[in-house]
Amino acid sequence: MGADPPRPTRVVQAYLDDVEAELQAFDALFAVHSRFAAFHLEQAAEKLIRAVRIHRRLQVTNTHDLILLIEGHQDDPTREPRPLPEDDPWRARLLEHEWLSKFATAYRYPTSSGRRDHGPTDEELRRGKQKLTEHLALARRELLG
Repeated sequence: MGADPPRPTRVVQAYLDDVEAELQAFDALFAVHSRFAAFHLEQAAEKLIRAVRIHRRLQVTNTHDLILLIEGHQDDPTREPRPLPEDDPWRARLLEHEWLSKFATAYRYPTSSGRRDHGPTDEELRRGKQKLTEHLALARRELLG
């Protein structure tokens, strides 16, 4: 029996660096009251989820659906992406960011009638950024050692 193959630390590191870059982009856009700021929070969450999946040796697919990246296909757990294990502490942490899913597309494009939907409040965005910042620091400690 051989040892487990090493975790792809460089790829995890790259994703976590990208989370930080997305949070910096959020800060710049938030400062000028751009509705696109929320998109960068969603992107930060997505990249954090991907870093955890890679660390756990789970396949990363092209989906941008945060819930699907965390919970997998509930109707067929053998289909990719498979869920993070129920007992994985990162599962609950990552689910805290699920509310950001809608910002991958919503608020970036006008509706079919040309109207722009109202985005999250400044306070919601601040809280979301704070939680992502906390999870990024935790991920750097836990996933990179």
